[in-house]
Amino acid sequence: MIKIFYLIIQRLSLGFDNAEEVIDKLSQFKIISFTKYDKRYKLLGGTDLDIDQAIADAEIDEIVDVVPYLNKYFDFPYTQAKEHFYRTGCPRFFQFKISEKPYIEIIEEADGIINLVFPENSIESESIQKSLDSNEPILYCLYNNIRDIRNTLVELERIQYVKRQYPNDKVAQREIDKMILRYKKTLNELISEGLYDDSKTTWLFNGAILHIQSHRQLNRQLSVICDWAYPATPIFRNEMVNKGKLSGAMQPARKNLIKALVSNFDKPNLGFPDDKFPPEKTIYLSLLKSTGIHHNGYALTKPTDESFNVLWEECIRFLDDAKAIKMSVRILVERLQKRPLKLKQGFIDFWLPVFLFICRDDYALFDENGYIPSIDDETLVLVSRQPDSFEIKSFDISGIKLDLFNSYRSFLNIEETDIVSNDSLIELIKPFLVFYAQLPEYGKKTKRISKQAIILRDAIALSKEPEKTFFEDFPKAMGISLEKIAKNPKLVKDYIDNLQILVREIRTAYEELINRIESFIQLEFIGKEVPFVEYKEALKQRFKKLKKHLLLPKQKVFYQRLMSELDVRNAWISSICQVLIGKSLDTISDEEEKVLYENFRYMINELDNLCNLAKSDVNLDTEEVFKLEITSFIKGLQKHTIRYPKGKTKKIKELEADIKSRLSNDKNTNIALLLDLLQNEIDGK
Repeated sequence: MIKIFYLIIQRLSLGFDNAEEVIDKLSQFKIISFTKYDKRYKLLGGTDLDIDQAIADAEIDEIVDVVPYLNKYFDFPYTQAKEHFYRTGCPRFFQFKISEKPYIEIIEEADGIINLVFPENSIESESIQKSLDSNEPILYCLYNNIRDIRNTLVELERIQYVKRQYPNDKVAQREIDKMILRYKKTLNELISEGLYDDSKTTWLFNGAILHIQSHRQLNRQLSVICDWAYPATPIFRNEMVNKGKLSGAMQPARKNLIKALVSNFDKPNLGFPDDKFPPEKTIYLSLLKSTGIHHNGYALTKPTDESFNVLWEECIRFLDDAKAIKMSVRILVERLQKRPLKLKQGFIDFWLPVFLFICRDDYALFDENGYIPSIDDETLVLVSRQPDSFEIKSFDISGIKLDLFNSYRSFLNIEETDIVSNDSLIELIKPFLVFYAQLPEYGKKTKRISKQAIILRDAIALSKEPEKTFFEDFPKAMGISLEKIAKNPKLVKDYIDNLQILVREIRTAYEELINRIESFIQLEFIGKEVPFVEYKEALKQRFKKLKKHLLLPKQKVFYQRLMSELDVRNAWISSICQVLIGKSLDTISDEEEKVLYENFRYMINELDNLCNLAKSDVNLDTEEVFKLEITSFIKGLQKHTIRYPKGKTKKIKELEADIKSRLSNDKNTNIALLLDLLQNEIDGK
């Protein structure tokens, strides 16, 4: 019929009597060709390829599952549920998915799925309809007969095969490309027109068959699905915020809003000027003011907007769950990203720091370095950016814990309270931290205090969580548990009394070191306990005839400090000890205390040897003094002064008896032994 039509046209318009012969010869020499797909004669421009025959002869694999081929030719755009967006301000997007079997789970990057299902045959289609009942926001479209679709795909694949076989035939390539476009258009019509034809497709949602006959009805159904799947969506109309990801321009706006919230939450409009409307103010008006969160312009409370109720309750539930254990802020974010809320990340980025600031007194915040006592705007912004890096532990202080909490406050002369907050815990822990910080270095590390005091001191030093410190670490240091206190509330008083004793022990550890040094001076060099003024004066008198010109530098410094007019006991003792150990007394270790005493003895002995003694310089009633001279061929004459209080006589006699019991019967041997021991002692060996 087509050829006859062309013959008639040529005879009438061109006057050709041999029109049929002309067409046959043009076809024979590949100048024109008749294409079956669009039923036309076309100029080929010259090619030896019989395209139609090549397509007919093309060898391709049998197409059983059409899905992989459809995915190759189709890339559906996301479809927004417009009515739901207009009503809530939250953009919800559905993604088209082509499959042979129905999807049963939603994908993270979409709010819902339009699942185009292409079963192999009508029997399978009926089976799917009967069994399909998903509880996810998935709208199914089952294609009842895919024969025409499969045939079109077969032709497309054949054409693609021919195209690959003749890459250098430009004329054929151009014609083949036109054929591909035509068949793609045909395929698109089969898919698209079938969407709204009940004879070709069946729409299902939650097991029910739907009648969707236009794109408008489809979009409205998407909004119905969103209302069903996300009923807790808060109404928040701000397209700059309510989106999947904040733009670069919104990052400074978030930072500025949180800064204003923290600094000016007690001011109308957070202190924003009335005549200016930067992005952060616009967000404040829609998120905080219109929802009732910033109540009367001076207080932060639960939203009065009922659409925010589920969101608020979900966040409060997270804080309740965090009473038992620390919980990552990421868990809260994940809850907000799930049904029935499934909030957009842009909204979460603003909501999260706002909520955490409103409830800042109800929990303790932690990062990788431990407890964060002060929650400022920079911390809140960082929490919203890196929720994985932060944990929350809500306060759960009631009953015996509250009694103990108030006992701590009474111990520190702080007024009792019925409400435990972050601020009240900081108020309570701060005096302990200040107490530890003000301890001298010696007080922070000495082990010469009771075991309980050491554990308590370490608990204060390592405190990273006030609640744990007060209700676990402190009781553990004192060998008691909250369970035991709960059974006998009267133990609270004993517990606090014991705490007071241990704190005093830690505080006075350095003072006790001074006392031990003083006792050493009294017993080692004076022979009895006497007041500071007396033993200081006794030492000054002892060295008043010292040969100062013979003093070594270290001896000279010691002598000057010993003879100084400083009349404050601790300062005087500290000054002379610093010379003996080469460091400040309040920084020494327990091991260095022993070295200090040895150095003290040695220094006093050295100074004694440099003294010119007369009988009038010695109190024979209280001390013993000997002048010792030893002469050897190697060292020559050595002079040594031994001076000690008579209070040490008993100890010396006991040592003398012990040594005598070990001596031999050979007098010369004993003398040689004693001289050798004496020489070693003089030499400090």
